[in-house]
Amino acid sequence: MASLGKFFWLAVVWAVHGLILMLIMTALLDLARSRPRILYWPAVLVLPVLFTLAQSWLDLWFVYHLSVPTKIETLFDSSMVKSGAATTVVQNFKVYIWLFGFYAAVIALLDAAHSSYEARLEVKDAQLEAQQNQLYALRLQIAPHFLFNALNALSALVVTGRTNDAEAMIERLSNFYRSSLLATDSDLIPLHEEMDAVSDYLEIERVRFGGRLEIDIDMAEDLPDVRVPALVLQPLVENAIKHGVARTSGVTELTIRGRADAERLLLSVVNDLPNGEAQPAAVGTGSGLVNVRRRLATLYGSEASLTTSASATHWEALIALPLAPQPVGAAR
Repeated sequence: MASLGKFFWLAVVWAVHGLILMLIMTALLDLARSRPRILYWPAVLVLPVLFTLAQSWLDLWFVYHLSVPTKIETLFDSSMVKSGAATTVVQNFKVYIWLFGFYAAVIALLDAAHSSYEARLEVKDAQLEAQQNQLYALRLQIAPHFLFNALNALSALVVTGRTNDAEAMIERLSNFYRSSLLATDSDLIPLHEEMDAVSDYLEIERVRFGGRLEIDIDMAEDLPDVRVPALVLQPLVENAIKHGVARTSGVTELTIRGRADAERLLLSVVNDLPNGEAQPAAVGTGSGLVNVRRRLATLYGSEASLTTSASATHWEALIALPLAPQPVGAAR
């Protein structure tokens, strides 16, 4: 019974110092993880070998010191026992190298998975930040010159006594800025909300240009609840006005169309120029259009596009995006 008790405590001691070694190796691997990767992976390979040697040495030390002294002396005098002990050490070494090696590999794999997950989160955070910065830049672009022109037109209405028109313009101006300033780039909005903002913008510009600006909005009836990025159409409309009616003395027709084509939503802004009086100096290179392209690429990748074309009497911008989209940066 005494012998069995001794072996029991020997097993307990083995288990405890094995656990302690595991914890020490885990701490060292965690420490190595904070170092450059060129140091981390050698640590994953070297530490199991070192701890296997430590475990094997501790095994021998505990066996010789926890056994009966007289028997230990007999064991030391017996070449056969020494040979058997050496064989046991070699066998244990093989077991321990597999054990510590497997443990280190599991820790390394978990660390790699965690690092990959953190990297994906960083990419998505960067995408979200880029979207927010792009929308903020777009707001800054809209604010100064448009507000200046709108206030000039509003002043003209007040001076000429057109108070009803002035009140209507103030309401539209308020609606437009509320929708643009409250818009977020991480969420999509229904197409009808985007069109409401565009309509407010166009009505303000109609006051400015009078009968020189004719507007035709042609949206398919099944599209009002389709979701699109906020402020995706306004830069196109603004660009068409800037290079169209603002540069001509005649009547300019601005047409906005929306339709479904297979699995895609097609939104176009067409500017018919009178007698070739005006033409964009550079097709599709304005900062507003560049901003829209970047936002579409960030949200949808290659699934969305913005193309432009121009001639002496015609300018068109076409947005194509998934009809029922889930933006790549919308979910985390």
